[in-house]
Amino acid sequence: MPKPSVAEFVDAFFTRTLFQDDDVVASSVLASELSPDAVINMNGNDLTTESFINLINTQFRPAFSAKVLEIRDLNIVTTNTEGTTGVVAQYTRYETSGKSDNTILKQSATTIVAVEERDGKRSITRIWEAQTVDTD
Repeated sequence: MPKPSVAEFVDAFFTRTLFQDDDVVASSVLASELSPDAVINMNGNDLTTESFINLINTQFRPAFSAKVLEIRDLNIVTTNTEGTTGVVAQYTRYETSGKSDNTILKQSATTIVAVEERDGKRSITRIWEAQTVDTD
């Protein structure tokens, strides 16, 4: 069975914002695909869309490069017949490399993302994430 479009949209969002080197692309994706009123919670901390974008653009991307080791879809619930909106739960393993010291950290995250259609385009409206640095 092919992966629903909503899951591919979520994969592409995170790949383009975190796991590639072009800062302009990352900023553009964050501005165009993340709802201005998104509900975001990372490790129990509530973030506004603005603070989430700022965290990625001014803290994460300047300090680290990252590469995906594995993305596993845990659950995909579509909310329209086309499969373009819904809720996607994923487990992702990845490595970050410090740009100043080349320190490599193995990390993982379990993420639940909601995608809705607003004004004729898909938008991420909610992100919940539990993220850890892994010891093995």
